[in-house]
Amino acid sequence: MRIPSRTDIGEYQLNPTYLGPGLPFGFGGVRGNPSEIVIASELGYRLQPSAQLSVDVAAFTEDTENFQVFVFGGPLNNVLFLSNSAERRSTGAEVSVRYRPFDYWNLVASYTHLYTRHTTGNFTLSGHDSAPRHQATLFSYIDLPGNLELDLFAYYHGPFGTDQNPNVSTKFNGWKRFDARIAWHPTPNLELSVVGQNLTDRRHLEGLDFFEGSAPISGQPVSEVERSVYARVGVTF
Repeated sequence: MRIPSRTDIGEYQLNPTYLGPGLPFGFGGVRGNPSEIVIASELGYRLQPSAQLSVDVAAFTEDTENFQVFVFGGPLNNVLFLSNSAERRSTGAEVSVRYRPFDYWNLVASYTHLYTRHTTGNFTLSGHDSAPRHQATLFSYIDLPGNLELDLFAYYHGPFGTDQNPNVSTKFNGWKRFDARIAWHPTPNLELSVVGQNLTDRRHLEGLDFFEGSAPISGQPVSEVERSVYARVGVTF
């Protein structure tokens, strides 16, 4: 069972909302309950052909009952409610490879194939992907001379969703991201580091939900992750 939030166990009323062309003028009333149940099965295997190389393979399936979605209700069918009225099935597989070509260099790569389908209430479209089918990462950790460390991170999340509904677009185009970190250890207990995130793109969207993913419905701007650089000082005892 999913741990409930305040929204799940309470109720509140939003302002009147324009829901978009072809949809009735309504109110964003929210009412829910924490009754989602997940039955999950997993199977994995680890192979280590050498001291420098290991491979992990895993397959999984998840069946969710009483999945929470938005539905229309009220006397004029113009109020949005949270309803535990959907079902969702997710199946997938993941491969993770760790390789140490040299004592000072570690590589970690992973790939996940995820297939998610759901049957929902009368608001969210059914039968479409609600998560990216393809996700991949590649991490590189290098120990340099002079107590320096250079870490590089590459991420890829593929597209998902649908744009077949003329009133509601839940199409998400996915994203790519590259981060870097360089650190210096002047003493064993002190670390000085500089981290850069999203270095290859000024900004990008990393998620999609009802309120932030469909601006014509919610009237709210979409939040994006911007490029950032920060310094860090770490002391251990």
